[in-house]
Amino acid sequence: MSATKFNKSKRDKLACLFDALGHSRRILVLDTLLNAPKTGLSFGQLAYITKIDPSVLTHHLRMMRRADLIFSKTKGRSTLIGLHPKERARLQVLLQA
Repeated sequence: MSATKFNKSKRDKLACLFDALGHSRRILVLDTLLNAPKTGLSFGQLAYITKIDPSVLTHHLRMMRRADLIFSKTKGRSTLIGLHPKERARLQVLLQA
C-alpha cells in the first residue's frame, strides 16, 4: 500500500503551484488578473495597478508562469498578461472558500 496518493509528478506540480502563490505580491497579481478582462492586461497596466516595480513584477510573473497560471501574448508593442482560462475557473472556486 502506498503512503501517499500523489506521485512525484503530482507533488512537483503542487509544489510549483504553492511556490507561485506563496507571496503576497503574487496573490495581489492573481487578484488583479481575476478582476481583469479575460484577454489580460498589458505589463504596464499590471505594474501600475499593483504598484509593483517592473523588475520585481517580472520576477513574480516568472514564478506564476512556471506554474502555468498565466499566459503572455505580444500584441503590437505591448505584452498582455492574463490567467489561463482553466486556471481562472479553478482559482475563482478556490478563493471563494
